[in-house]
Amino acid sequence: MLSALALSGYVIPAPALLTGLQLGDKDGAGDVAAKLAGLPRKQAAFHAATKAQTKKFKELLHQVERLESKPDELDDLANAVYAGEQAIARDMVPKMELIGDQLAAVKRIQQTPQTRTLQRHMQEWLDSAATWLELYQNLRIMLIKLASDRRSLTEPGSPVFSTAEEAEAHLNSLMAE
Repeated sequence: MLSALALSGYVIPAPALLTGLQLGDKDGAGDVAAKLAGLPRKQAAFHAATKAQTKKFKELLHQVERLESKPDELDDLANAVYAGEQAIARDMVPKMELIGDQLAAVKRIQQTPQTRTLQRHMQEWLDSAATWLELYQNLRIMLIKLASDRRSLTEPGSPVFSTAEEAEAHLNSLMAE
């Protein structure tokens, strides 16, 4: 049986988002180059962490399917995933908003090769952060769907009506009970 507590074994810490990428009016060419120099390595580390988290979540889904977890257990696990997503979002979303504001400011200054490079990096940070949050959302959706699929095997579903008369007859039968 897989519990919500087991989720911690499949979660890696969210990578830190870089903020403070904005170029100021007094930044010289050396300062700009220094700001840009480390970005590809840091973004590669973020991408590697995203790939590792994707793999971990796939392992979790495989484990859930292999253990034939009950629908209520899957719901609990989906709720734990949602709680984890919300915790990460509380930290990540304000930073994403800051990067978005900085990106808008960089777009307003004179366009140079350095500012265009910085814009691309800032947009990549935003995209990477959104992808990280989507990993949690997608896992949660898959767990909820799996729980629903498993419920449909053991619990009666809602009736399907082709006509209004059928629906009325069903409602009348419920009221008669």
